[in-house]
Amino acid sequence: MDTATEVKATPLIFETELAERRKATLEDEIIYLGAKISESWEFHRYYERHAEDEGNKLEANTQDLGELFFHLRRLLAQPGCTGEWYAWLRKQKINRLTADHLANRYAESFNPAPANCP
Repeated sequence: MDTATEVKATPLIFETELAERRKATLEDEIIYLGAKISESWEFHRYYERHAEDEGNKLEANTQDLGELFFHLRRLLAQPGCTGEWYAWLRKQKINRLTADHLANRYAESFNPAPANCP
């Protein structure tokens, strides 16, 4: 085997390893966000049932969920993800409209519309 062939083969192996590491990191992030959402969703449901006593906690929890949904949706609802966002929500028994609404509300909180827009 000549040296030129070896040099050309090395980047391909490195790129494969990088792709595998990125995939593992992405999967870890999805697992982490999923666990945080599951935990927060249970609190959210509790706070909704006890809104009179837990109103402030419900609002804080809603903001936290919005941020978590925003980041998970960013990972799962990309072109080529074949509906993973919706499938994940269905598996967790979370309404997609609610999750999208909270994620959108979070996104708007750091990028509000100009005051002169209707």
